[in-house]
Amino acid sequence: MKKIRHRNRLYLMVEQSLEELDLLDKSSSIVVAVSGGPDSLSLMLLLNEIRLEYGFKLCAAHLDHSLRNESPKEATYVSQISSDLGIPIISEKKDIRFHSKKNGLSLEEAARNIRYDFLSNIAHIEGADAVALGHTSDDQVETILMHLIRGSGIGGLTGMAHKSYWPSRTSTNKIAIIRPLLNATHQETQEYCANMGFVPINDLSN
Repeated sequence: MKKIRHRNRLYLMVEQSLEELDLLDKSSSIVVAVSGGPDSLSLMLLLNEIRLEYGFKLCAAHLDHSLRNESPKEATYVSQISSDLGIPIISEKKDIRFHSKKNGLSLEEAARNIRYDFLSNIAHIEGADAVALGHTSDDQVETILMHLIRGSGIGGLTGMAHKSYWPSRTSTNKIAIIRPLLNATHQETQEYCANMGFVPINDLSN
């Protein structure tokens, strides 16, 4: 596949983020969570572009939540894009509704727990230095508003960090979570996908 260099603002933003986190070295390994929406898809495309220059290891992870009839086709679509880019992908299907009812959780909580376990396991298997998530500034604002609505007070003004950690359920190590697009907007990720010739998945249930 032809190596494309698309050095726009998002490219430079992600490149700088990886440099600050010491993840541009050839020995580095990153797992990128890809739902297929514009945010995660653009992040995978950007990481792939940067990977072609710096040579670090990149693996994609896609989780089918089994919440919509379209999800199997979307999983296939994401896997095809990953394959075309030469990025290995680990894709799994989980029954979120079953997990929700079994554990007395909301669908949101159940989905979050399943994603947590899924990404933690892949990070462990791949020996990854970090898991990259496609959160943008739009998600940041939403997170802060939700914290305030839930009555967290002044603490609700604290949103997501560019780098944080999850405790691993499969080892004693913590898993580094990075958000290279946290200073980008959702509109920018949509435009990036369009400029690169990719059509993201529009998940109305998200």
